[in-house]
Amino acid sequence: LRADLELLGTDLGALSDDLATLSADVGPLAGAIVGLTDQVSAFDPGAVTALAGRVDAIEAAVADLEARAAANADTAEAVARDAARDQLIIAVESGLPYADALEQLPEAPEALEANASEGLPTTAELAAEFPALARAALREARAAEPAEGGLGSLAGRFLNARSLEPREGDDPDAVLSRAEAAMRGGDVAAALAEIAALPEVARAPLADWIARAEARAAAQAALTDYLQDG
Repeated sequence: LRADLELLGTDLGALSDDLATLSADVGPLAGAIVGLTDQVSAFDPGAVTALAGRVDAIEAAVADLEARAAANADTAEAVARDAARDQLIIAVESGLPYADALEQLPEAPEALEANASEGLPTTAELAAEFPALARAALREARAAEPAEGGLGSLAGRFLNARSLEPREGDDPDAVLSRAEAAMRGGDVAAALAEIAALPEVARAPLADWIARAEARAAAQAALTDYLQDG
């Protein structure tokens, strides 16, 4: 019996030690639970609501700033595009290169791009060059025609006299007179239409002029269509 009592005392001592250890472990945990409970009790739902309201206000302000920035960018782009269009119109009219202006405009016609680097001949330049070329064209046309009798006809051939005012008729002199009048009026397309009726021999001295005039007329027509579409 003594032995059993001594064994029971030993077990009770061990149990006491275990309880002491458990108490030591539970003590800090209980303190932590109490502290957490205090924090939850002190938590203010109104503060969260206020914070959420501030976040919404900040997001709205950011969205407004982004919208203003996009609007300003669109305005700046529109202003730059209008400036490039004005520069293009002036350059085409004055014969200046306009590659820089064309780069700022979308989907420019090929007729404009083809002459952007060097510019186009002006209508005034083409008009100034035409009289001398018309005389050369008329001389070639008359040289290819059968000789006709009469003093007037011979004098016309010898002096290469030509009409300085537009007149009716389909002979080279009449055609050239109307083409020159069209050029004096600044109508390159009309002059080209008249010249198309000349015989090939009369067109030969005008070949380079025709090419430059066609480039000018095509670019001018393309520019007009482009500005209307834009």
